[in-house]
Amino acid sequence: LDRQFYDADALEFTLQYNQLYLTADGNYDATAMFGHQNTATVVNGMQFGYVPNMAHNLLVNGDTNKNIFVAQPWNGLEHKQYQSQLLFVENDQHVRLFIENQGNEPVFFHIVGEILDRVVQGNRVQSAATETWLLGGSQNMIVDVVFDEPGVYAAVNHDYAAIYTGAATIFVAGDP
Repeated sequence: LDRQFYDADALEFTLQYNQLYLTADGNYDATAMFGHQNTATVVNGMQFGYVPNMAHNLLVNGDTNKNIFVAQPWNGLEHKQYQSQLLFVENDQHVRLFIENQGNEPVFFHIVGEILDRVVQGNRVQSAATETWLLGGSQNMIVDVVFDEPGVYAAVNHDYAAIYTGAATIFVAGDP
């Protein structure tokens, strides 16, 4: 882990990836599923973009107009543009992610600007100090990471179609 030894204590999160195949009225679309044409990619059941950033501005800065600039320069209720719920961590804190791919399509798990310090699959350490790890359909893995620098980090499925249909999570490390 990050060139140091860390004990088993960690701040833990679960990230569950899946694809949705929906008709315009929100019903299941078997034709889209068989054609591998998902209409949404979700993490923990939600697409990226479901909390107005003015809520985060108030939480972090005490003012809805004092923007923390996480995913967009500004989004408010009136713009109907949203960002994901933020996951707050401390710098140099051992963070453990339990990642489950519940869907059929692969997840190329990546944290923009950070290294995956350790990847465990099948009860074996598979990798150390890697940038992206492939997780097949119906598979899971455990990722240990330490955010060394303060900042905003996007955990994504590095398949760009998946990113733009919702597969992203935002970590805020320290005081960016």
